[in-house]
Amino acid sequence: MDPGDMTMYMSMIHIPWSVKIIYGLISDNVPIAGTRRKSYIIIMGLLQFVSLMAIYFVNSSSAVTVSILLTMACLSEAFVNVVTDAIMCIQQVKDPEYGSQDLVAFSWLCTCIGGILGCLIGGIMTQNFHPRYAFLGYSFFGLVIAANGMMLTKESEQNVASPNSDAVNAGGQSLETSIASNETHPDQRDPDESKFWRKLKRNFKDIGKAIVMPEIYLVIVFFVLNGLMSPDFGDFSYYFMLNTCQITKF
Repeated sequence: MDPGDMTMYMSMIHIPWSVKIIYGLISDNVPIAGTRRKSYIIIMGLLQFVSLMAIYFVNSSSAVTVSILLTMACLSEAFVNVVTDAIMCIQQVKDPEYGSQDLVAFSWLCTCIGGILGCLIGGIMTQNFHPRYAFLGYSFFGLVIAANGMMLTKESEQNVASPNSDAVNAGGQSLETSIASNETHPDQRDPDESKFWRKLKRNFKDIGKAIVMPEIYLVIVFFVLNGLMSPDFGDFSYYFMLNTCQITKF
């Protein structure tokens, strides 16, 4: 495949990772079977399994077909990433002093180990077998994700009151008073307006308040400029090494 076409398909496959904020809004406002995290982890794990398994059984030479299936797999991975991050944020409150740094460190440690093992196993499999067998093996991790989701309890996704929750904010109000002041009195709400839309509008207001904070928008500007000024030639380099330099995959 031409490296230009490969870059185009890879961009399409990774689109789900660019709209992660939507997954957070969905999981926060649309519970399934009474849960906002567990149900989505199970569904997305099964979606990953089906999408990758389809690549193995379809065995299509169409780049478009494979790209669509991989996009669905990336959608499930990105959604699970958002939901698990939400669970980590809830759990770290239980240990306000070390919870955040310990969970993040442990998460990245597991990610690094998985990345190293994945590269080694993937290189061996693509060198000695058809690439679709790699997707076959990878698909079963979707079942592992779904199985882990089934073991989650409702308590694991419920917000826990922080020991500092009664601290006074900069305006002189407690956190509970500040939140209550942003809520509309039940008698003042539009009776035709559903609970979903009320919560969704509140989420957008919170996002709007966060974006105008210097520590947020400056980081966003940095990543945008960094992406614009640091083009990625990974696909072209991969094509050059395999097809021009004749370097093996492993």
